[in-house]
This record gives sequence, C-alpha cells and structure tokens, in this order.
Amino acid sequence: MNNVNDPNASFDMSIFVGKTVGDNYLLDKYLAEGNFGAVYKSQQRFLGENIRRVAVKISKTIDVDITTAKDIFADAFLLAHAMDEMSDAEARSHLVHIYEMGILEDFSHRMFVVMEFIQGTNLADQFHAYKKVPANLLLQWGRQICKAVAGLHTLVPPVLHRDLKPDNILLGIDRSVRVVDFGLAAKMMSHGFVPGVAGTTAYMAPETMKGESFPASDVYSIGIILYEGLTGEHPFKDLVPPVSQPDGLYSDWLYNRKSEVRPSPPSELNNMVSQRLDEVVLRCLEFNPARRFPTAMELMSALKTEKNDDLPGDQALKEGQLLMSQNDLQEAHRCFEEGLSIASNSKEIRFALLLENARALRKLGDHGPAAESLVKAWKLAEDTAILRTRKERADLLQEIVDECRLSNNNFQANNFERLRKKELKKQK
Repeated sequence: MNNVNDPNASFDMSIFVGKTVGDNYLLDKYLAEGNFGAVYKSQQRFLGENIRRVAVKISKTIDVDITTAKDIFADAFLLAHAMDEMSDAEARSHLVHIYEMGILEDFSHRMFVVMEFIQGTNLADQFHAYKKVPANLLLQWGRQICKAVAGLHTLVPPVLHRDLKPDNILLGIDRSVRVVDFGLAAKMMSHGFVPGVAGTTAYMAPETMKGESFPASDVYSIGIILYEGLTGEHPFKDLVPPVSQPDGLYSDWLYNRKSEVRPSPPSELNNMVSQRLDEVVLRCLEFNPARRFPTAMELMSALKTEKNDDLPGDQALKEGQLLMSQNDLQEAHRCFEEGLSIASNSKEIRFALLLENARALRKLGDHGPAAESLVKAWKLAEDTAILRTRKERADLLQEIVDECRLSNNNFQANNFERLRKKELKKQK
C-alpha cells in the first residue's frame, strides 16, 4: 500500500477520485498528471447541489508550507494575479480563470488549485484531425491567441509566456481558445532566469535559447503555430542534427542553423494561403526579433487585415461571448438568440451559438432551456464532422445528461447517458 506521508513513495494520485476537497469540490475523474501534481475533473457543490464543473489540481508534494506552495504552483499565482490586473475582458476570456487555492490538511497538507474546466480539445489534436486547417478558421484561432498573449504583454512588468505550442492552446467545445501552461513564465518572473534551455525547443524563439526573451519571442512561437496549422508541417522540420551531435549541444546547433535557413512560404504547401498571409507568417519567423512583429497586438492587427468574411451569426457569437466574459448573462442570451435567428446556413456557427446559449442559460439557472439548446446542438452535429473526436461527442452528451438531471428530466438524462456510454465504448 502507498504511504501518503512518504514524499519519496510512488503515490497513485488517482485514489483521490470520489473524495471531496476544500469542503465543496467532489473529484469526479482523474484527468492527467505532471511533475508537480494531478488534475481532476470535479464538481463544485453547495447545499448538496452541483453548481458547476471545475478542474482541481492537487500537488504531489506533501507537508506544503507557504514558501513551497508558491514555488509548486507558481503558474497559478501568476495567472490569478494577471487576470486580476488585466483590464481587457476579451483577453481574459482566452485565459483560464483561477477560482480558489489552499492547503488540504486532510490530504497530508497537499496544495490544491481550483480552476475553470475547459471542455474540449487542444490545437495539437485539431491540427492532427484537419491535416491542413482552413485559413479562415486558423485566422480566428490565431487572433484569439494573440488577444490573450497581448493582454499578458501589457501588464507591468510584461508577462512573456515563452512556451506557446499547440498542446498549450486549449479549444473549448464553444470553439474558443484558451492559452494555458504558464509554468515557465512563472519561473522566469520569480527567479529572473531558468537554468539551461527550458520550454519546448521546437517552438522556441532563437534568442530564448540563449536566455533572452521579448514580446517578439512569443510572436515567433505563434508564427510556428500558424505555419504548422496551415501546412500540416513544422517550418523547420528539415533541421535534423547530425548523428554525431551531442545532445547537450543541440540547442546551439539549432540556433546556428536557424540563423541560416528561411522556411518555405506556407502557400507552397497549401494553395489556399494568400500571399499576404505568407508575408505575415514569415515575418513572425524572422531570426532577428527586431524584424518580427514587435508585439502580439501588432500581429493580431496584421491577421485582422487578412480577408475573413464573417458568416451569418458570427458577429452575434463574438458579441455574446464578450458579454459572457463581462457576466452580462441576459444580454448574452439575447445576443445568441439573435444569432440563431440568422445563422441558418452555417452549421458550425449555429452549433457554437447553441452551446454558448446553453452556457448562458445554465448560469442563469434555466436548466430546462439549457438542456434543450444542448440537445439541438447534438442533433445538429451528430452526423457531421463538427465534433471531430469521440471524446468531444462524449463530453457534449455528458453536458446534456447533467442539464437534464438538473431540470429533473431523468427520462431524457437516461437516454443520453446510454448514448454517451456507446461513444465511450467506440473510443476504446
């Protein structure tokens, strides 16, 4: 049996599933585990009722005190502070909200963090599914990434992410991105440096490999994400070190080679990419940071100039999402309903409007209409590629089950629970 009090023991963090932490958070499902802790899909409960889904992260380290807590979850402290200081509501909507932090006396003094649960996938999975992402869709994601990163860059002092990559860009079931994983940024902020080359070398700006970073360093990483999404290939995929190259010198070799190599324009691999978009992406990938867009805000402005005709209902979706981020739920609901009245030709926009409308209704406590909106979304997407993975389909069905139960419609809840179990079986 694992010894909870032995910090050197190989402890199975999944055994906490089913337990309640911090009095109000029921750990429903073990999701993942990293160096510092495990993450659980959870339910916030109050007076015996489920209030909302959240993600709870619990540290592996036991006997945590104030000093070690700040080091273990430095990213959560940084993100909570950034969200509090940031005045741009749209930028905040593309980051993950931190709700609560504390130390669990009943769990050997482990630290826990409660944060927003993002139901969906990430850009790495989307890139794999699409092979080459349609330019209009990637432009939408790119602008949202830039908006979040620009919000971080405007703080005093500026927060540089330094580890942007497709795995660190979540895509909610509402098709809106969230930038996550601020571990490296937090360490740089608290210590001023990170020994050696930290982060993900494949997406790292050349100067970051040498211990220097600027807002333009994050722009470089976004450029690689854009290139990879458009073409299905990494812009520097051919930079493979010689077999004789020592691992410890790989970053030096890559730095020198990047100073000599310029990637092919994305349009050579995807004829749907315009010359203007070629120029924007290749400018992001300039070796010299002074030749790139200096900030994520300027990159976002450049992406906005690229043709991207809004589909019917798209503007209502964006306005409603902004109102949601400002907690103006009634007005957001009205906006989504208005969008649904005109978005008859685009299934993807209509699907997103239905999901967002359900979110607004859920927060307003209207669980019956929320369930109806989710059921319409399911019927719209059931036989299409809108939901691209079994996991996305099962997650949407779980939402329907939850809302049906909250509205006391157990008959429908049981029907959709059976569908959800079928999807999970197909997933295995």
